[in-house]
Amino acid sequence: MATQHSCIKRLRAPLSRFIVDGFNFCEPDVRHYFLTHSHADHTTGLTASFDLGEVYCSALTARMLRATIGVKAKLIHTIEVGESIEVEGARVTALDAGHCPGALMFLFEAEGHRALHTGDCRASPDVVAAAAAACGPPGRGGLDTLYLDTTYASPRWDFPPQPESLSMMQRIVEAELAREPRTLFIVGSYSVGKTHLVNLTFTLTFTLTRRSRTTRTPYP
Repeated sequence: MATQHSCIKRLRAPLSRFIVDGFNFCEPDVRHYFLTHSHADHTTGLTASFDLGEVYCSALTARMLRATIGVKAKLIHTIEVGESIEVEGARVTALDAGHCPGALMFLFEAEGHRALHTGDCRASPDVVAAAAAACGPPGRGGLDTLYLDTTYASPRWDFPPQPESLSMMQRIVEAELAREPRTLFIVGSYSVGKTHLVNLTFTLTFTLTRRSRTTRTPYP
C-alpha cells in the first residue's frame, strides 16, 4: 500500500507548493496535485467534489479518474512519458514508472533543486536507466531528494524480473492446458494492471486450444 504520511506526499522546499498522491493531505496553500497512477491507495481522498486545485497525470489515468471517480475534466492536466511542463516556475518531467498502464514518476526541478517522486515503480534495469539518464550523473545534476512511495521499496522484497515471471506463468498455462484443455484461468487484478499477464494467458489459451482443435464448452 502507498504510504499515508504527509512527509512523503508534500514535497520539501523549494518544491513545497506540490503534493504527489496525497489527496488526504490537501493544504490551502497548495494548488498543484500530481497523481502517479490510478490505483486506489494512491487516489485516497480524491472525490468527484474535489476543487482544491489542479490534478496532473497521464491521459490514461485521467480517463480512469473521470470514469471511476468523476473528477471534473477541467481540473485535469495530462502529461506523458518524456514530456516536461512548467508549473509555478518549476520544471516537471514525466518518467515511465514501469508499473500499471499510465503510471508515471515525476522529476521536479526548481531553484537548482531536483527531486524525484516514484509513486509505485518497477525497478527494472530499463526503468532505472531511463530515470538515471533524466536525472543526470552525480556531480552534473543528480538528485537532491528521492521520494520512494512504492509498496515494495523495502530490500526484504526480492522478486524475479517480469520477463522471468511471465516465463514461469507460460509454463504453468501450457502444462495445465495439456492436462485439461478446458482449464479456466483466473487472473487477479486491480481496476487497471496485470495487462502482460492477462495478455499472455489469453494468447496461450486461444492459440493452444485452437491448435489442439478442442471445442471449449461454456461455463455455467
